[in-house]
Amino acid sequence: LYRVFVYVINASQLSDAGYVFERLNDRGIGLSSMDLVRSWVMQNSEPCDRDVIVKSWGDIFQVQGRGNVDDLLRYHWVMRHGDATHGGLHKLIKKEFNRPNPAPEFTPLGFTRELRDSAKVYADICTAAEGHDPFMDVASAVVDLNVKPLIPLLMKLHGFDRTRRSRLATAAFTAYVRNRLIADGSSTSFEDIVYSVTKEAADDEETLESHLTRFARFTLGDRDFRSRFVNRSISIQKQARLVLRGIENYLIHRASGGNEELRLGTTSQVHVEHIYPKNPMPEHAWDNDAQWVNRLGNQTLLASKLNTKIQNRPFGEKRPHYEKSQLNLTRKLLESDSWSPQSIEARQDWMAGIAIKVWPKEA
Repeated sequence: LYRVFVYVINASQLSDAGYVFERLNDRGIGLSSMDLVRSWVMQNSEPCDRDVIVKSWGDIFQVQGRGNVDDLLRYHWVMRHGDATHGGLHKLIKKEFNRPNPAPEFTPLGFTRELRDSAKVYADICTAAEGHDPFMDVASAVVDLNVKPLIPLLMKLHGFDRTRRSRLATAAFTAYVRNRLIADGSSTSFEDIVYSVTKEAADDEETLESHLTRFARFTLGDRDFRSRFVNRSISIQKQARLVLRGIENYLIHRASGGNEELRLGTTSQVHVEHIYPKNPMPEHAWDNDAQWVNRLGNQTLLASKLNTKIQNRPFGEKRPHYEKSQLNLTRKLLESDSWSPQSIEARQDWMAGIAIKVWPKEA
């Protein structure tokens, strides 16, 4: 090591050590809000509570790896108090800590216990798997797509009645798909309504209906959603995969007569396939092909082995491989003998009609 200096500062009291810790942060040595909050909790805790607090913070930091421990602190705050930025979060929390008669949740022990409970719920959301619970299906999709504004809401709903939590989580995710993923609308307006609902959410029917109405008013109607969908390009594979899987599962459900057991899961063995390839052979390239390659109508799902074999080939050479697929969305391509921009537009219009049913707006 070169030009490394170590300074030893002796502090006679734990509070002095905490003071130095915070001053160093103010002078440019980056510390997270979680580091600063933990420092305050430790230095202000009662000696009789310290062992419990230390153990609880150990449990809190177990989140790292499944989720992000710094995000956890923000989600914990948003669940109870509404939006806050990472940078200002420590000051907001410290202000509550330093009130003359702080609420129980802002005493060192009370805050630690509530944050530990939030950490357990956050870990459950981060490891959600699809199955037969619509709420956990939404959680799995939210984590996969990293839709951070929805995570505090899911955490808040986690302990609610299963039917109520599923309805509200589904309405919120539909708003995301329609307004953000497809329409590419304002992130600020989406976050505003989500954070407001998160703060006010309660496990009763009247509150649920009120929030469902708010999401229904916010969410794009069918006509606007369809008009945005028919022209939408998505280059991020996870986002495109979500849309394609949603449509495929609708087709599976319809073909099976409503059998809930049959659905395409999140298997990594199925890839997003670009029908007109991202890197076409020069002799098969279209003019201005950049505007078409990531259109949703130009994407489908295909088993990874088939996708690897044919990824840059023209449609005529891909078609025999599409015949081997069992996926409805891909077999639909067998109705076409050639592939062109007009084919993409027609297919995307067909997909738009299904997408309205996959992510229906709450009445």
